[in-house]
Amino acid sequence: MSDCTDSFIEPLLQRPVHVLRACKALALEHRRALHERLTAVEERGFIASWVHADHWAAAELALVPSAAAKRSGTGPREA
Repeated sequence: MSDCTDSFIEPLLQRPVHVLRACKALALEHRRALHERLTAVEERGFIASWVHADHWAAAELALVPSAAAKRSGTGPREA
């Protein structure tokens, strides 16, 4: 494993520090921009899923205690 790490790092150590900093800045900016774009896509997908009838049908089933849970006493407790 050490040999693998050394062979990976070796070319980086041969570069001037200002070149590495520029590459790192570019990578960080790419990550930030990608995150911003993905956030908007994720939000649109979440909203579309949330308001879809299938979501509410599944939620209704999940929130209604099952007959088995009522018999075993593991369902929600009444106040």
